[in-house]
Amino acid sequence: MKKVYFIIPLVLGAFGCAEVEKQIEEDSKKEVLNTFKVELVKSLPSPSVSEDPEGVSITQDEMTYTLNKAEILLGDLDDDYEPDVVYSVTIHPGGNIEDKKHYAVLTSLGSQVELALGSNSVITGVSGKDILVTSFEWTEEDARCCPSITTAKKFSYIGNKFVQIN
Repeated sequence: MKKVYFIIPLVLGAFGCAEVEKQIEEDSKKEVLNTFKVELVKSLPSPSVSEDPEGVSITQDEMTYTLNKAEILLGDLDDDYEPDVVYSVTIHPGGNIEDKKHYAVLTSLGSQVELALGSNSVITGVSGKDILVTSFEWTEEDARCCPSITTAKKFSYIGNKFVQIN
């Protein structure tokens, strides 16, 4: 009977930790969204800002920059036991054209680093020190909408830069 009493607090403690981690992740995402908004608005002459629970979009003339909360990922990329952030910004210059820029913010550096992943890439996750990426490529027979080649890649922070490791 005593074993049951010891197990219950451990289960409740584990649940509490998961809730705290979830709140920290949510707060971090909000901070990234706010910083993105503030910095981009400062750099544009007369931007229009649109916010919703999923993210923020900023438009200047025909150009729109969008950061979705779902595209903000956390992890410890440089092994300093501090949370680092990886995110993608979607850029719409007008029409049906779309480009993506990918960034990492390392706590140890205190600044943003652009990741050279290519605009036809999507960050799919962070695992340990690795950024997981899926890249899309087209064959000559593919329609522009529908690439037929997908490639999984990993990038890791080595020697003060991100390098592809597979």
